[in-house]
Amino acid sequence: MANWYINPGLGSGTNAGTSWANAFNSTTTAWTDAITASAAGDDFYVNAASTCSNSTAQTLTFKGTAAAPNRVFSCTTITNNPPVTADLGIGAAHTTTGGSAVVIVGFVYIYGCTFNTGSGANSVNLSVGSTNAAFEVTFDTCKVVLGGTNGGVIKLGSINTNIGQRHTWINTTVKFANTGGAFNQNAGVFRWVGNTSAIDGTGSLPTTLFTTSGSVQFHIVCDGIDLSALTNKAITGSVNSAGFFQFVNCKLPTGYTVGVPASAGSGITDFVITDSGNTNYKVERYAYQGTLTTSTSVTNNATDGTQAVGWSVATSANANASSPFECPQIVQWVAAGTYANSKVFMTSATASLKTNDAWVEVQYLGNGSFPLASQATTLGAGSGTSLLKQIPAGTTPGTIAAASPAWATGGLGNDYQLAIPSFTTAQAGYVRFTVKLAKPSVTIVVDPAATIAA
Repeated sequence: MANWYINPGLGSGTNAGTSWANAFNSTTTAWTDAITASAAGDDFYVNAASTCSNSTAQTLTFKGTAAAPNRVFSCTTITNNPPVTADLGIGAAHTTTGGSAVVIVGFVYIYGCTFNTGSGANSVNLSVGSTNAAFEVTFDTCKVVLGGTNGGVIKLGSINTNIGQRHTWINTTVKFANTGGAFNQNAGVFRWVGNTSAIDGTGSLPTTLFTTSGSVQFHIVCDGIDLSALTNKAITGSVNSAGFFQFVNCKLPTGYTVGVPASAGSGITDFVITDSGNTNYKVERYAYQGTLTTSTSVTNNATDGTQAVGWSVATSANANASSPFECPQIVQWVAAGTYANSKVFMTSATASLKTNDAWVEVQYLGNGSFPLASQATTLGAGSGTSLLKQIPAGTTPGTIAAASPAWATGGLGNDYQLAIPSFTTAQAGYVRFTVKLAKPSVTIVVDPAATIAA
């Protein structure tokens, strides 16, 4: 595996790329010269004080593979061949001007570099993995700047969903020059982690940060990201695709909005311990069948140790028994044993909820030899262990029993308890409870703490 050195405009050696003294030094082709000379597994070192600039579109097709990816490092010290860890630093720039787009393809890890894409009254995209091929591109402590004032998006993945496509941003920021800028997820997995201020607020703030294209499959995870610069903006747009948005331990802007999934089978957006204020308990879910938010005024048993909470679910007109709203799982550890008196509690202004309006599905360690889940459910009278059973045609569903005791704080008028059929755990471990709500256009507050009793 070889090392290649890039020093556009500042090197004066042989332009062979074999050392700092003889680095690739063209101000336009130094990056592509290095990639052309390279092979899978090779490393690239770029002078942090350098800029490679082009007025034409650029495609950086790295030759790395999943087993032997390429790596690109920005270096503030250019004396060691090869550089040591202390030489690394941010600043190396790859720039295109005018209407010139950039495409990055392959298996590559890039540290400390800035990608300036486009300028002036143009709409210019940065595309990652736009060809129909597997890839994994990681930006670590990088900056992405979309400079076209007429628009431009960061396109993630190709429309081919039958191949592996993974994007990772670590401590990486983005700056837009037009309110129409966005991340446009075509396919694959995008994970953005570890940045205290992910959006450069000195640019134009996008009206909608994340958009999706067509009938694609995607998974977007933001973990520990500060998005607070996007005041009064949409975090996600209307979701027509199958996939997931997950925001975990993130800081949100004030006045943010979330796109409502637009069709059956559309993606779900989850916010987990994520908020615009100083709270560390809020959970939200946005789905085609309804919306879940966290209530601190209507609560029962659940608490994070400081704040009592309830899950307030407003089902949409789309909820039904075959396509219910699914709450996040309630997960609790239990010892091995038989539990015949377990319950999940709810409250609602709607009276006489039926057993097919709301139910609980339980998964527990019923096998003593393997961690294989066994199931129980409250759906329908005598529903046993089948998670798929619907109440037979012609059978009148039962009414969910009144809660005992009544809801602790702020009950909505009708307090319910879902009595879970007896189940026996063969191993100590976690039991998972999923509350499903099928009655359309109602509000039900769920207590996200199952009462488990023998």
